[in-house]
Amino acid sequence: MTRTFLDSGILLTGWKGQEIDRDKARALMEDPEREFVAYQTLRLELFPKSSFFKSRSETAFYSGYFNRIKGEERLSEGLVDEAMKLGMEHGLAAADALNLAAAFRQGPSEFIITELPGGPLFRAKRIRVISLHAAAVG
Repeated sequence: MTRTFLDSGILLTGWKGQEIDRDKARALMEDPEREFVAYQTLRLELFPKSSFFKSRSETAFYSGYFNRIKGEERLSEGLVDEAMKLGMEHGLAAADALNLAAAFRQGPSEFIITELPGGPLFRAKRIRVISLHAAAVG
């Protein structure tokens, strides 16, 4: 079982991405060989808009994923402190630094994102950061 942390971009792509990317994101999200962990703000990135616009199918799509997660890092002062250090060490924006710190705390072996290789998140060496396009499924 591969413990995996997915960025919100993966879930958004799984819902409304172009077909080839959407299919790959969904295959990752449904992979029975993966155990998922997340960060509390992932819900905040996904549910408010789908709820506001009454997109029940979109909300159900995200809920299906969250029903599978095995761990969820909560926002805390310690997490923010760790994110600050990571942000300064790797040149990360706030959201990326918080996601990376949360991923470290949840202990996945991989962190899958929609960004192409070369971005600041790929500088982190304590976890394997993988682009959706390079992720192996099944």
